[in-house]
Amino acid sequence: MNSPRLVNVLLAALVISTPLASMAADQYWEYNYRGVDVLSSYSAKYAEDIALKLHRLDLAITKFLTIKPGIWRAPTSVYAVSRGTFQQVRSIKQEEMSEYLSTPFANTILIDTSQTSGKWLFSAYYGYTGSILVSAFSYRYPDWFLRGLSELFGASEIRGRDVTIGGVDQDRASWLYQGFPIPVKTLLRIRANDPQLLDAQVQASYSAECWLLVHLIMIEGRYRPQFMHYLELLDQGKEES
Repeated sequence: MNSPRLVNVLLAALVISTPLASMAADQYWEYNYRGVDVLSSYSAKYAEDIALKLHRLDLAITKFLTIKPGIWRAPTSVYAVSRGTFQQVRSIKQEEMSEYLSTPFANTILIDTSQTSGKWLFSAYYGYTGSILVSAFSYRYPDWFLRGLSELFGASEIRGRDVTIGGVDQDRASWLYQGFPIPVKTLLRIRANDPQLLDAQVQASYSAECWLLVHLIMIEGRYRPQFMHYLELLDQGKEES
């Protein structure tokens, strides 16, 4: 549906599985574009803008990784809500401006509409990138690559039809400077469900180093042929060792 229309926020509550009885009467605008469905409490134009941004990010990722056109994408539902609703849905008060839940079959993205600058769409871009990788690439691809590439595209800037990637993420760069380095051999073997990542400092170091490694390989081209061969072997079922 390309024409925005008013819908009931109760639908968002049901999908996110969070009680929002007090907001059942709120009105939202809906915009759907190529598998991305957006509900926005801000405006119809805002809903359209989010859908188009995610589609353009998809095109950039597809071109960057030379993914074959026409590959299936998991449907994506985006809920752009006020700050109060955002915090109520999450049940915690932190400074994040967006967050996501991504699976191989569907994506849910929650956005705080009170923020429209800086990294307000980082989590949305991060989660959407991860969902494309899951649907476009083999599950054998290592977690450090999936995490790093999601971090890389999470920091994208989209203005009109232009998508800019490869910028230095200040938070990640700062953590690398003052954080706790993880040896590369260890980094390459860490899985997404590794108990080590329950530690906030380890998780921050892991995210920062994954971002740096993928930035060095994919943007700066360092050791790219070697790593691409390594990833191809993993995709063929070879053991990491």
